[in-house]
Amino acid sequence: MGAKIYGKTTMIRWLAPRFLRYTQADDPRVLRELFLAQYRQFTLNTTAILFFLIALAIIFHDFLRTPSVLAWTVAHMLTGPYFTYLFRRFSNIPEHKRDYFKWYVISLRMECFSGFMWGIMPLAFFPIYDNLTLPIIILGSVIVIAAAMALMFLPGGFAVYGPPAIFLQATTIIWLRPDLFIMGLLGYMYLGMSVVTSLNVNRAVARASLLRFKNQDMLESVEQANVAKSRFLASASHDLRQPLHALSLLLGVLSNKREYREDIVQRMQKSVSSLEMLFNSLLDISKLDANAVDVHIQDVPLGDVLHQLKEDYSGAAVQKGLGFHIDINPQHAVRSDPILLKRILSNLISNAFRYTPAGGHIDVAARQEGDKLVIEVRDTGPGIPADKHEEIFAEFVQLDNPERDRNKGLGLGLAIVRRLCHLLAHDVDLHSTADPLSGHTGTTFCIRAPLGAAPSASRVAMRDAPPASNSEHSDETQEGIVLVVDDEKMCATPCRICSIAGVTPHSPRTAAKARSKSSTNAVSPRM
Repeated sequence: MGAKIYGKTTMIRWLAPRFLRYTQADDPRVLRELFLAQYRQFTLNTTAILFFLIALAIIFHDFLRTPSVLAWTVAHMLTGPYFTYLFRRFSNIPEHKRDYFKWYVISLRMECFSGFMWGIMPLAFFPIYDNLTLPIIILGSVIVIAAAMALMFLPGGFAVYGPPAIFLQATTIIWLRPDLFIMGLLGYMYLGMSVVTSLNVNRAVARASLLRFKNQDMLESVEQANVAKSRFLASASHDLRQPLHALSLLLGVLSNKREYREDIVQRMQKSVSSLEMLFNSLLDISKLDANAVDVHIQDVPLGDVLHQLKEDYSGAAVQKGLGFHIDINPQHAVRSDPILLKRILSNLISNAFRYTPAGGHIDVAARQEGDKLVIEVRDTGPGIPADKHEEIFAEFVQLDNPERDRNKGLGLGLAIVRRLCHLLAHDVDLHSTADPLSGHTGTTFCIRAPLGAAPSASRVAMRDAPPASNSEHSDETQEGIVLVVDDEKMCATPCRICSIAGVTPHSPRTAAKARSKSSTNAVSPRM
């Protein structure tokens, strides 16, 4: 309906997004805020214009019989009810269905039409011009236009209202009254200044709204971080307490039940391994959050990384009865950090091994997409529900481990994956099917990294060659030297362990003495 009355207003639709960008109101939340502010002022604006028109009718009641005056007055009075009808339509639309940009464009059309009506006012009142009516009409127009600018919250609202209102009035006055040329010229100057001022005011208001929303976002982030910290501490304290408590109990039994020593030692080793895994993961998370991880971007042959991972996980695949297959092009390479990339893929493969039941299979593949290489880790596990795709990247989140069984991991692997991908500027996403009724379940994690330079043929051949035999020295026990650098009390236990293991420990008090001792020995320690 608005299009039928206002005609083809392609210029308004073209200007609308430019007004939003210039005034920095292109954030949907800011546009909504400003539009609703203008909407709340609509009743005040309409009432003020109605009173002004009534005052004009009273002052010039003798001239209402003039066709042009009567037509202008009636037309202007009818625009108020029509605008009210449009805003009633808007208010009846549910919030989640409101298209604020569409109604913003409609409002700009309304302002443009209203400005046009005020712009032709001098032409409509021309038959009754005299030395008394002209100043009243001009003064009234200036008051209405100034009030409109003061109440204009819409970005660019006055920029479409002012030109037809002021330009047409100034031009009409100059045309009908050449002796008032100076007044018309001042009208042109006022038009330019008022449009620029209104746009600057719109920008200031939009910035204030945007700043308020950013502050709200920051407050929500702080609250979410506080909740995550509390969850993190609760989970970490539970996970730390469990193996420590087990160690305490096992040490008590070991001191009284010597015959169970072998079984107890194995259980203690398991608890220590669990603690070590937890501490390493916590340390990784802390380093990533503190930006304390050094990144060395280089061309990384993907075959080198996956070849090592295949060796690491092949035994676990056989032990668990899983198919484990890696299918990549030997020439594939990415721009990444080799150590961090291996950690990402290791965490994903470990996660797949943990959740894929016996008889399933895990595949690692890579394909090129433009200037990116997509590395996929696919499994046939139970899948991940769609509403949990974001949650699983949080710390200590495990969907099927409410009892916090350490055999099912700690819930930190995917959190580390996301942080490492962010650090390396790699994209990570997942696709999953979690519908057992369909007979198809499983998850695919995708890492997108920039393509790197392909490795040389000699490097590929060296990597794929079988390992050289070293049987000549395989059964020989080589003497070793270990330098333990710490304070005296802390060095006692590591030195005792080294002696039991058959290596010679040395415990210099400082790093400088350690380097000096290392340089004077025939056999240097391996660090």
